[in-house]
Amino acid sequence: MTTALTMPTGTWIIAPGSSVATFVVGNLGRSVHGTVPIKEGTVEVGPDGSPTAVRGTLDLSAISTGHSRRDKDLRKPSLLDLDAYPTMTFKSHTVTATDAGWHVTGELGVRGMLAPIEGDVRSSIADDGTVLMVASAKFDRRHIALRAPRFLIGRIIDITITASVRRVP
Repeated sequence: MTTALTMPTGTWIIAPGSSVATFVVGNLGRSVHGTVPIKEGTVEVGPDGSPTAVRGTLDLSAISTGHSRRDKDLRKPSLLDLDAYPTMTFKSHTVTATDAGWHVTGELGVRGMLAPIEGDVRSSIADDGTVLMVASAKFDRRHIALRAPRFLIGRIIDITITASVRRVP
């Protein structure tokens, strides 16, 4: 059994170049894997060494599924409408310690809508003082009114955020 990592109090920022969001969703009976760059993010750590608030922004305009036509289709107003809404935001509501890390609840801002999401975070510290956080969550696309037949796009999207964070001096 692992235990939650304690961190020094303060604001921690995500290193965009070494942080990424990945996702898996069903598509025509297969799994589609994709990536979305993380633009920015912060983790606030309280006096007990546990996160108290998490915020982040993903650059949906740079979404990549490894298939250029599918990526172009995702830009359409009927899907992610990326010309109007090029980013996705996350804001936590609660952060609760667990045996292995933290359980985080919050909301995603996507397509001009707010949708609930929750997931679990595990972390480890690197030799240079950065902390690697890996968060996993499941998201129901119906919460953002993304309507498509389930055989075409799966209803549930598995999301993994891998973020390197460094304390602000």
